[in-house]
Amino acid sequence: VCVMMVSGSVFADADYFMGTEIGSSARGIRVGGIEGFSSNGDSVFENPAALFRIQSSSLSLFSTNLMGEVPYTNGAVGMSTAMGSFGIGFNTVGVADIPRARLVNAGSTLERLVEDGSFSLTKSVYKIGYSIAQSERIHLGVAATYYSTVIDSVTGTGVNFDAGVLYD
Repeated sequence: VCVMMVSGSVFADADYFMGTEIGSSARGIRVGGIEGFSSNGDSVFENPAALFRIQSSSLSLFSTNLMGEVPYTNGAVGMSTAMGSFGIGFNTVGVADIPRARLVNAGSTLERLVEDGSFSLTKSVYKIGYSIAQSERIHLGVAATYYSTVIDSVTGTGVNFDAGVLYD
């Protein structure tokens, strides 16, 4: 099996947290993060050309708490049709109630931090992909990704497109 994937960024933050760094499925985490061999809907996160491996339909959902307190949720669904295979997926990680602090003057030049409310942080990735067979052995795939980061009242977004080839 030969796997190739090309990714081009349209708008993206270079320091963006990729939820798939944790894993795009429970199976992917189990095999040590090796990607490109999924036969399920979660392949939309790895190589969209691999969506062809879905026999009829696939659903992948999992959730965990990182470090015991940061919720991470991941899901993907895929479907094989006569026109090709389709997949959609999402992952999100976030923290609520992060203390906000501000400096206050406690006298002449002495300043100290005091808690001044709280805020939250959420990072999400949404994917949609399509795969089509060019022959019995060569499969092509494309995917679009939407990124969203919300920190307090600040929102950042980005879009990315992937193209993949799989020679089986």
